[in-house]
Amino acid sequence: MKIVGLFFEYIRVILVLFIGFMVIGYIEKDIIKIFHLSSFEPISNFISAYLLIIVLYRNKLQFTGWFRSKTMRPYSKQVTYGLLMVSFILFIVSIGVSNF
Repeated sequence: MKIVGLFFEYIRVILVLFIGFMVIGYIEKDIIKIFHLSSFEPISNFISAYLLIIVLYRNKLQFTGWFRSKTMRPYSKQVTYGLLMVSFILFIVSIGVSNF
């Protein structure tokens, strides 16, 4: 039974990543329109979005899934803050590299 839960959790992670990237893509498209930017640098922008989705999953979404484990725990506040700051800096860098 644990294997089935793990399989469904993998499918759920893939869906969370897919939907997360779609939502972040729409937000980026709107930012480009609002600020009249040309584009974003794709690599740092992808890493920035990935970090945001991973922090969201590890701190909130992993506790609502099918798979249960004794080792499941959220990131500490310092790790969460650090990852969010790196994500924000990469997002700013992706704007700067592409538009200046």
